Amino acid sequence: GHGHFFCRRSKDLVNWEFMGATMNKVPSWVQTKLNEIRTAMGLGASTANFSSDDNFGFWAPCVRKVKTGLYRMYYCIVVPGYINGSSSWSERAFIGMMENSDPSNLSGWVDKGYVITNCSDHGLNYNVKPTDWANCYFKYNAIDPSYIITPSGEHWLIYGSWHSGIAAVQLNADTGKPLKTLGNPWG
Repeated sequence: GHGHFFCRRSKDLVNWEFMGATMNKVPSWVQTKLNEIRTAMGLGASTANFSSDDNFGFWAPCVRKVKTGLYRMYYCIVVPGYINGSSSWSERAFIGMMENSDPSNLSGWVDKGYVITNCSDHGLNYNVKPTDWANCYFKYNAIDPSYIITPSGEHWLIYGSWHSGIAAVQLNADTGKPLKTLGNPWG
């Protein structure tokens, strides 16, 4: 009930001022994108309660200065529940992105929406038991984003976890979204 992705600031890295939250609730694009993917997979709408974000996971914001007057925050939202009942793998995570011209202005963060979601190499065979860690459904988990700008000016999003490792996707420097069109996240 107090928002997500809290911010503090310091001039000496010893004394910190609490600023507040940069996000108040689950962005509406999460439900829309999740149900779009579920429909394409032949599944019904998500049963997650999007009116209460109590069970959602809000993880690992990564804020970087892109250039003078532009900051980007990549963040992760994990949707509660299972893909298709409690005998299937857990529901998706999403990486989204916000922009701001001044990160100390918390109301200045503008959500730019969906960037990427979990990717599977099992196709539509999502009936992996949620405790079968060795054969988890998602090859690349859409969590823990790190945003880098290379010395040559390329923009990359590095993300992932224990599922099968770390992934990298090149971003469009102007939009902060994937440079190339991504395929279906189920293989």
